[in-house]
Amino acid sequence: MAKNTVLISVVVNTCDRCPQLRTLLYALHHQSYPDFEVVVVLGPTRDDSEAMIAEEHAGRVRLVRCREFNLSVSRNLGLAHAAGEVAAFIDDDAVPSQRWLEQLAAAYAAEPDLAGVGGRTYLIHPHRMGEVQFLSGRVSVLAEQEDVRWDDAAPPASATAGSCWFPRFHGTNMSYRVRALLAIGGFDERFEYLFDDADVAVRLGRAGYRLEQLRQGVVYHVPATGRHRGEGSIYNLNWYSWLRSTVYFALKNGPPGVGRRRSLAKAIDHVSHFYSVVGDLAREGKLSPRLYREARAMLRRAWTEGFAVGLFGRRRIPGTVERGSQSFLPFPRRNAPLPAIAPTGLGRREIVKSLDAQPLCIGLLSAGYPPRSTEGVARSTHTLARGLAELGHEVHVVTAGDEHRVAFRDGAYVHQVRPRPIPHYAALAGAGCHDLRAWLDYSHAVYEEVEALRRNHGVQIVDSALWNLDGLVTAVSGIAPVAVRVVTAMKQISETFHIRQSTEHRLLGELEGRFLEMAAAVISNSEASARTIAEVYGFDPASTVHGVVLYGIVPAPGSEVREPAWRADGEASVLFVGRLESRKGVLDLFAAIPEVLKEHPRARFVIVGSDNSAQDGFHARHGMDYPTYFRQRHPRAARRVDFLGFVDDAELDHLYRACDLFVAPSHYESFGLIYLEAMNQARPTIGCAAGGPQEVIADGETGLLVPPGDTASLAQAICELLADPRRRRDMGRAGRERLLRRFTHTRMAAGFAEVYRRALAGGGGSA
Repeated sequence: MAKNTVLISVVVNTCDRCPQLRTLLYALHHQSYPDFEVVVVLGPTRDDSEAMIAEEHAGRVRLVRCREFNLSVSRNLGLAHAAGEVAAFIDDDAVPSQRWLEQLAAAYAAEPDLAGVGGRTYLIHPHRMGEVQFLSGRVSVLAEQEDVRWDDAAPPASATAGSCWFPRFHGTNMSYRVRALLAIGGFDERFEYLFDDADVAVRLGRAGYRLEQLRQGVVYHVPATGRHRGEGSIYNLNWYSWLRSTVYFALKNGPPGVGRRRSLAKAIDHVSHFYSVVGDLAREGKLSPRLYREARAMLRRAWTEGFAVGLFGRRRIPGTVERGSQSFLPFPRRNAPLPAIAPTGLGRREIVKSLDAQPLCIGLLSAGYPPRSTEGVARSTHTLARGLAELGHEVHVVTAGDEHRVAFRDGAYVHQVRPRPIPHYAALAGAGCHDLRAWLDYSHAVYEEVEALRRNHGVQIVDSALWNLDGLVTAVSGIAPVAVRVVTAMKQISETFHIRQSTEHRLLGELEGRFLEMAAAVISNSEASARTIAEVYGFDPASTVHGVVLYGIVPAPGSEVREPAWRADGEASVLFVGRLESRKGVLDLFAAIPEVLKEHPRARFVIVGSDNSAQDGFHARHGMDYPTYFRQRHPRAARRVDFLGFVDDAELDHLYRACDLFVAPSHYESFGLIYLEAMNQARPTIGCAAGGPQEVIADGETGLLVPPGDTASLAQAICELLADPRRRRDMGRAGRERLLRRFTHTRMAAGFAEVYRRALAGGGGSA
């Protein structure tokens, strides 16, 4: 143990939340800081928390029993049994970042007179983007609270004098030197729930102690139901404890600063405010009539007791918290590494299996990400994130958003960032390079988030697609090794399809080449894409760590895969999925459709994807979008073609299941996830013999390959399969089997992880 080590006691106060407690205890095994113990204070629980601790964590944690369902009593018991110099309090329904304790300890070690350190708290919602729950805050002696969140304006003005405000921490993520808490007598046990943290802050402040709020020390909070937070509505709350604590706080802390009369007036104002809030929630339908009646009954009891105890009762401060004689009990590391633990929780009996190697902490960069975006890079990043998480790695996705938010989806943390104009890049806009400036502004915002993830989570390697240059600024900064995922990018598109390059396009292409040169690893998704970057960018695979990893998708359960029914009337559905643009072969398909309908008049074509005619120049040349062009050019065939535009994932899955044949005649794809999505539903596929599809589609076995741009061959291939339902069925089955053997998300993730490890080890060459 180092000489200047700060011993930390992590105190967890819990009751009736066994699954959440179990998640937290396993998550603590990933802390980078080794010198801590865990004290679990277990309230009068009615679940199997105690049995779980005895079975899975015996000898690793100090278990203390609390007979009262009172948070402050529980906190004082934790304080009494903490053998460390610092007591760090974390809620049972929260999970800390890997460097949480390391950052708290560094702050204490740097300033020996510091009495308390708080961290940042992110609120995680199960079904939507979360938010910064607490970045910093202060509380007045009249129970006025001003919490600051990301990008908030300055706290609102208050009539309460500045000397009556004190910095406060969030109860989910706060720590104090034990000696400071002991000096003020511990927590006031009148606070059964809420305001216990604020009251301690005021009392420490009045005693002359200093607190520091970190912009790091991150904890992820997933509010769980319990005795204070019921099910069925986020407003099914313990209104009694909330108002009672508010009134009591103002009446006890206010008089020394602002006088009894003003404290009483503010307490009355708080009561009025609570009744107003509850009434508004009922009128808006957010509180059912039953919950509204219960809330008002709780409020009546709360203000009656709050005034009585606040005016006439004494504080319940132990005065001297009797510390036990226990020795420090270091929280031991497991003999074998454990997978990263999701903040959304382990199941009550879910087995936590050890891994063969220490899991990685990985950052994945993608400006688009589901559900906001479902284009190719977004979908492949989502699939990769899920696969890596299922293999036990900790995954952080950085994507674009309207504001800074965090979610946890399919095993990965999803961090939204909002770019801001960087003056350094302003000249680019003046030179007409508006897209390039936007890309670099976003890349800079990504860099800032990666820097925070390195600081808070110890992210070891960052993975960025070549397109959009998401990781370029990060690579230039050198703060983390960057693996570049090869996808079809600007210079490749321009040279492959002989597009006249603007100055902006040339600059983008040069930056793409520079990005490849700076990469710690380059990962191609097919042999074809590996050859292409060598030809287009002059990339030498021997110059860095290089790997070819075929993409994969999440296999649909076998019970959900249905073979299409054969119809004697010749009715059959042909599906196309992709952006409507020339390089996706949509004009070739348009030309082939009338020829197919001559032989198969009952065929129906379903075309899914956003129209890209404005971006690829088609609209400028023809004065119309792609669907309008087809309807005007082929009016007789138009009644057999449905243009659906963009569809969500659920609808897209339905369309794959409903089709008989999938066709996507792209002139070039670096890989082609769309073919896998069709194979997943046991549908035969038709693509072009160019790029990645040649490695996805087994020609003649799982589908057919035709020369790019050859409309006659495309029409013939479609007709050939429409005429033979049995062959379509056999190809669909073979495609599904090929996917399960070679193209699953976990197989893909394992390949990426192997390249990441080689890059981190400094290995070179290709694999």
